[in-house]
Amino acid sequence: EAAGTDQEAEAEAAGNPQEAETEAAGNTQEAETEAAGNPQETAAEPAAILQETQESGDGNSDTAVVYFSGTGNTKAVAQTMARILEAPVYEIVPEVPYTSSDLNYRDDGCRANREMEDAAARPAIASDLSQVDGCKKLYIGYPIWWGTAPRIIQTFLEARSLEGVEIHTFCTSGGSGVEQSVKDLQEL
Repeated sequence: EAAGTDQEAEAEAAGNPQEAETEAAGNTQEAETEAAGNPQETAAEPAAILQETQESGDGNSDTAVVYFSGTGNTKAVAQTMARILEAPVYEIVPEVPYTSSDLNYRDDGCRANREMEDAAARPAIASDLSQVDGCKKLYIGYPIWWGTAPRIIQTFLEARSLEGVEIHTFCTSGGSGVEQSVKDLQEL
């Protein structure tokens, strides 16, 4: 996570047009650690939240938080949201995991850039997300890539019937707003 954050900061500082994934609302991991008072507790908390939420079955079964995270920043936000909503949280896990080279926005040929340049790209999903199919309300989280949602979000949405489902999106971004991604997903 720390290596990814450093790489993203470098990409952002270099003036890259592609968006690097960073903490929502400009918060940094360091600030969260400082606020928590203990870096070890901060690192352990999201994993504990995920395990408790998925195993307990408690909370609102009509609501779920689903997310894709390239470096862990969106994951942290999703787990916090799931705790607040008392809803289960599910990760969109790519069939072929993204490596740091895949997310190197400085390389025009990196996997993330190739996918975002190809409107038909639909990266395969390895995780079983059938648990969300009966939900009436979905919170879907993702990093902003090239000003919009990564193609794997389209893979997720196109694989299910969403008629009557209330969808809320949230994202993490180094500088772009959510507006274009919301427009793109609404059109989808």
